[in-house]
Formats: sequence, C-alpha cells, structure tokens
Amino acid sequence: MRRRVVVVCALAAMVCARASSAQDERWISLMQLADVHDHAGNYKQAEHLYREAVRMAEGFQDHRYPEALDGLANVLNETGRYPDAERLYIKALSLMEALKGKENADYAVMSVNLGMHYSETGQNRKAEKLIREAIACFGRVAPADDLRVAQARNALSVILIGLKQYAEAETALLQALEVFRKKPEPGNGRLAVSLANLGAVRRYQGRLQESAELFSQAIAVVDEELSDTHPLLLRELNNLALVEMTLGHHDAAEAAFRRAVVVAERRNLTTHPTCGKLLLNYAEFERKIGNKHEAKSLAAQAKMVLADSARANGVGMTVDASAFRSRR
Repeated sequence: MRRRVVVVCALAAMVCARASSAQDERWISLMQLADVHDHAGNYKQAEHLYREAVRMAEGFQDHRYPEALDGLANVLNETGRYPDAERLYIKALSLMEALKGKENADYAVMSVNLGMHYSETGQNRKAEKLIREAIACFGRVAPADDLRVAQARNALSVILIGLKQYAEAETALLQALEVFRKKPEPGNGRLAVSLANLGAVRRYQGRLQESAELFSQAIAVVDEELSDTHPLLLRELNNLALVEMTLGHHDAAEAAFRRAVVVAERRNLTTHPTCGKLLLNYAEFERKIGNKHEAKSLAAQAKMVLADSARANGVGMTVDASAFRSRR
C-alpha cells in the first residue's frame, strides 16, 4: 500500500465549472468522496464509490471514464489486488491517450500511477521509464513547482532506492519536499511519504540516526494530519522499527512493531502482503533478542500471509525483508 502518491487526474475540479446536468454533478460527487475515503485509508468505502463512478462514466465519451478507472485501480493496488489493478491502470492510460494524446498532464499523472504500481510489483525498469517520461512531460506542460511534478519526483525516488541509486533519489526527494513545504496540503500524506522515503535513503547511506528522525517525523505528520491508525503507518512504523533495531534500541523497535500490528488489525490489513513483510521483520527482531518461540509464531503468520497473497495474485513469493519503502 502506498499511501497514494498521486491523485486521480485533477479529480472533478476541471469539470466542476461546466457541470450542467444532475448526472455530471453526481459523478463529480462520487469521485470527490471516493478520493476523501482513499486518502483517509477507508479503502472499502472508496472502492464502492469508485465502482459506482466507473459504472456511471462508461457511457461518457470524455476523460471521466479513464479517471474513474484510474481511481479504482489505485484502491485495488492499495489493498493488494495487483493483477486487477494493473489491468485497470493500463486500460485507463490507453483510453486517456486515445482521448488526449500523451503530451498533457492528465496522461502524465496516470503514467505515474501505473509506474508506481510497477514499482510495487518489482517491475522497476518499466516503472522508471514511465515515470521519467512523465516528469519530462510535466516539464513541458506544467510549472516547476507544480505539486504533480513533486509527486512524480517522489515516485521516481522509490524506484531509484530500489535500484540503489541513492544520490539521485536524494536529489529528487529534496526537490519534492521543497514543493510540498512551499505548498502544504494537509490531509493527503504526501509530505509524510517523502519524509519516509528520505528516511529510507538515509538508512541505506548509513546515516541511521537521521533516518530514525525522518521516519519519526513522517509518523508524526500522519498522526496529526490523517489518523493514528492510517494505513500509511504500516510501512513507516516498520521502517522506524528496522532502524531502531539496527541502532540497538530494542524497546523503541518493539514499540514500533507492536503499533504497526495494531494498525494492520484495526484497518483489516492483516492479509495484505505489506503486513506479511512486517510480520517477517518482526519475527527476525524477536529472534535476534532471543524470543525464539515468538519469532517462530510471527514467521509462520508472515509466511501464510505472503503465500496467500502470492496465490491470489498469481506470482511467486519474493520477499525483501529489509526494504520497506513508502511509495505510497
């Protein structure tokens, strides 16, 4: 789950002024409410609303149908249904290209969404190509401090971290953070995600104390702007726990792992692959501090979650227990 990095193509803002029918207004209302639930981590409600928006928009010969598909794909991706999400992302992008071509911000936004999906599913080279193309497009059609450009740079940083290109990832994140701080929009998690991603960079650079501080800042932002049980916290708490574990701060690591498990339970995410990886890391922590029985139990839970997810998504189980990155 990525704590969504980019928004659906301007949602309904660009059609609000010209909406002339009850049907138009209903679609706008559905998309806006779905987006609110999506950002709040209420994925079941968001999915229901996006599906209704998709049904309404099927007969529209404009951007509304691909936008609704893209929104639904984001929710499916957040809840670990990757094959279905990928199918909808590709369909939405193809429809948007047919409607408007590739040289526009809407197409670029959808490219970032699909690119982040590719990153989440381990297709980093495909992800990198799409997102770099999107950033180049934004450079031609949007101002440098556009929030969508910053979102795309944050997305690129995730891929660069996966490719171990930490210096470029750091540059992209610092550029994104400058925009998010210049144009704050509390309630969407973008600042928290970028802070957490920079924390990941610092961790891989060996700057562990800075990394822990950045993860703590990201968690504080989520707590303040979203919720103390928001799904974004699953990764950020896991990341903090890993760094605290490396620093030898066992009590802090234990507290972060336990809180992450509570978030997963309260948000009904205990079968999500991210929770499986969290449990695997928690098991390794318990093993290292000598709690062998607890470690064995957590590892068994983790393997069950990851195996079930792999079967559901038609993929093999590939786990990098050390690399939790908000892609959010």
